[in-house]
Amino acid sequence: MNLRPFLLSAGALVLTLAPARASTEPEIRALVLKYTDSWSTGDVAEFTSVISPDFHFCNPGGTFDRAKTLEQFTASPKLYANIKFYHINLVIQGDRFMAEYQYCSTDRSTGKREADGTVAVGQVKDGKIVSWKEYYDPSVGDLQAAGKLVVDEGADAYPYPRGAPNRW
Repeated sequence: MNLRPFLLSAGALVLTLAPARASTEPEIRALVLKYTDSWSTGDVAEFTSVISPDFHFCNPGGTFDRAKTLEQFTASPKLYANIKFYHINLVIQGDRFMAEYQYCSTDRSTGKREADGTVAVGQVKDGKIVSWKEYYDPSVGDLQAAGKLVVDEGADAYPYPRGAPNRW
């Protein structure tokens, strides 16, 4: 009895069912930094190199698939200048991460600078970021543009500027 076809089929099945290699902590850290750096530089090639085909992005404005996120990414430099991320903390557990940072930019239409403390949680699969969910207070940038809140760029990332009077 010739077992070769059976063994080849079984080997192919095992290779197909084998789980993908998990990303290491340094690899995930590098992906997160490349992701945020690409927003600062506007580098589309770098941005698309770190996100998966089934990537989704969520923030207080909605949930976007890869194509819609790419539209936002390419529109961003037209709307905002001098985009900068101040990284505060990055926690990695398995294939998931939590990034705490301050996002800063200048609105091109008003010339006003904003600095928003943000936390993003995400997941990496097969060496690419599959989800990025940002949590921040969208009123902060509006209040800073109106001159009602301090722009504390480079300070520790808080959801509401630490140098501002408390709302409640």
